[in-house]
Amino acid sequence: MEKSKLICECCNENEAIGVFSSQCGPISHAYCKDCADAGYEPYGSIVALGLCVEFEDMNEDSQKMILHNLKFYKKTLDEFKEIARVANAEYNIYVES
Repeated sequence: MEKSKLICECCNENEAIGVFSSQCGPISHAYCKDCADAGYEPYGSIVALGLCVEFEDMNEDSQKMILHNLKFYKKTLDEFKEIARVANAEYNIYVES
């Protein structure tokens, strides 16, 4: 049986060099060398962080990390905030039902 390759969870293109802890919280992801060296995080982890803390309430390091990643994903801060807002609203509907 051929062993499948682990693909980077950030670029979704390159073969991962390993699984490492995330800057976004207590979770690990597969990263290729380029994405690991650049400090990129999977977009879902960035959004999940935005679900927990509003951008303006994050510390400066977290804000810089978010903005750095948004450039990589070609997303604006407003798009990020809107995705987090919608996800929070959907979660609240789920919790209240």
